[in-house]
Amino acid sequence: RVIVLRGTGRAFCVGQDLREHLDAPTTKAPLDTVSKHYNPLVTALAELPKPVVAAVRGAAAGAGAGLAFLADFRIGGPSTS
Repeated sequence: RVIVLRGTGRAFCVGQDLREHLDAPTTKAPLDTVSKHYNPLVTALAELPKPVVAAVRGAAAGAGAGLAFLADFRIGGPSTS
């Protein structure tokens, strides 16, 4: 009835290390990953007919913070930042 987004371990999402894209020969721009992977995910989540719940524990950084903000409901605790 709902979609629940959660991380494993101590953090919801610690963010992506974009340095890996600087050395990749097939990547024309370091932020190509945003338009190719992140944007379609955001669009798909936003268009879901079901509510999205983000169970945020620990850090929510970078694109992961964006996913938490996109959720209809966010649940966190004392370690959430």
